[in-house]
Amino acid sequence: MSTSRTGSETGAEAKDPGPLDVLHVLNMSVDELRVELHKRNLAPASDSKPDLQAALLTVVVEQTKTAAAEGVKEEDEVFTERAVTSVEFQLHLKRMELEVDERKEKHKLELEADERKLSNAYNID
Repeated sequence: MSTSRTGSETGAEAKDPGPLDVLHVLNMSVDELRVELHKRNLAPASDSKPDLQAALLTVVVEQTKTAAAEGVKEEDEVFTERAVTSVEFQLHLKRMELEVDERKEKHKLELEADERKLSNAYNID
């Protein structure tokens, strides 16, 4: 099975219609596969569904390789972003814990007030 670019667009000139994933490709109908291949200017070896899927799956593999290469280049930047996100997440959790503590205290005070009302009600009668 071989795929080749059709038309005048090649390399950097080709417009990327968006990312694909394996599950999506395997669940596509023959017509959907043809449309995706046309968007990417690819011509499969034949029009059988397995050949159409194989052609699109090569795109998925290329996208995965590209993403992995870019991820290695930007590793330090991603780590810094994660550290900031982690700090923000920890602050958010701390705020939530404080809110829970405040609610518990408020509930405890309400229960004590209700108990006093009940005890006062029984003492009056």
